[in-house]
Amino acid sequence: MCNLLAGTCDVLPLLSGGLNFGKSGYAILTSADCTTEQQPLLSSAGYSTFFKVLILGMVYDGLDPNLYTFSSREARWSKPTKIAFGTYGQIGDCRHPDAVVSRGKVHWRVGSWSVDVDTETNHISRIMITRSYSQMYDEPQLTATANGTLSVLLLSRPGLRLDIYTRQYQKKSYNGGTSKWLSAGTITLKPPGRMERRPRPIFLSVLGEKSGTMLLKDSQKQIYMADRETGVMEELTDCLDGLNRRKIILLEMDWSALFISRLSRW
Repeated sequence: MCNLLAGTCDVLPLLSGGLNFGKSGYAILTSADCTTEQQPLLSSAGYSTFFKVLILGMVYDGLDPNLYTFSSREARWSKPTKIAFGTYGQIGDCRHPDAVVSRGKVHWRVGSWSVDVDTETNHISRIMITRSYSQMYDEPQLTATANGTLSVLLLSRPGLRLDIYTRQYQKKSYNGGTSKWLSAGTITLKPPGRMERRPRPIFLSVLGEKSGTMLLKDSQKQIYMADRETGVMEELTDCLDGLNRRKIILLEMDWSALFISRLSRW
């Protein structure tokens, strides 16, 4: 567990259970993610700040996954919580390893579903992401708007059409939830001129999204950044080959806090 501002790393206790980490998901939470109180949560001795780690652990034998939780307050892993899908059966692997955290909940995309965990109670729920996507779209990408509303991005294949849906807590779902997905509009991506002049159709995949910036990859393995509001794309020329969703970790860095943290050491 690494603190990028402090430049420190903590080694967590071993986690056993035959997990397939290539298909599992995780979330790293701070005190602000876990409480609405102004007073920050405290850690046990040995940890400088409070943090919580959630792992949606997939196993190799195709059984239902478990939820594992580590809190720096207790300094240990909790007992695993089985996530049972009942008559709906196994719903697939965790498609994006890093979760979306918004409004006190953690959201993973697992197959065609959003698996949601309350950060305070650890209550687990799930909802179908959307029934409207098909082979004409890239895989759905969960994200959160600036005000914390959970959203899903659907990118046409081929093409440059980006459909956006937001989660609204109104309609009852099959497992007692009260939410549905509503269309929030469509954006047309604006690729660089060299990409527009290609004779063949444009196939893009969303590798990730953070704070309104998307990371895209085309069929020729070129990487792009795109503004989610304007659709303007920028080609990245110094990226490594072979990037995919599981190799990407997008960060929202507070550069002022980072510089102050570094200067305080001198």
